[in-house]
Amino acid sequence: MIGIDLEGKKYLVMGVANRRSLGWAIADQLATAGAQLAFSYQAERLEAELEKLTAGLDGRLLFRCDVSQEAELSAMFGQIADQWGSLDGIVHA
Repeated sequence: MIGIDLEGKKYLVMGVANRRSLGWAIADQLATAGAQLAFSYQAERLEAELEKLTAGLDGRLLFRCDVSQEAELSAMFGQIADQWGSLDGIVHA
């Protein structure tokens, strides 16, 4: 049982590579606590795995974002602002 209620909270999780990654373990707990989740992935090769992992999460958002590219960061945060308005937290794993 999760002892925290994150219903209505919005989190961005960056760095999920697969189901064994720390980022996924954190995202899973956030989702269990009721948070809405957005995810970023660095490269196209990681997109399919992340889509499979997150397919069961209602309202999840996925973004390709290489953090070394300022334009990609700006675009991702702009899309998040357009869709959600703001974030309650960020996890970079």
